[in-house]
Amino acid sequence: GGPPRERRNFTFAVDRVFKPDTDQAQIFNEVDAFIQSAIDGYRVCIFAYGQTGSGKTYTVVGGQDQTQQGILGRSLNMAFDKIN
Repeated sequence: GGPPRERRNFTFAVDRVFKPDTDQAQIFNEVDAFIQSAIDGYRVCIFAYGQTGSGKTYTVVGGQDQTQQGILGRSLNMAFDKIN
């Protein structure tokens, strides 16, 4: 459908790219200040971008054991620790 679109170029900037051997704790240490900001009432967005199979879901959700816990679980633990 329709005529072809004109090709456009875009430039993107990223704050951080993690190497494949970066563990979940190291990644959370990079974003925990954002979680504290959310607890303090600020709006926060953590955006995971990458190819299919690159580990976005694993980074956010995590794996089976406690050491593999992702950003989501660690964030909830941090929030509940602050409440108590």
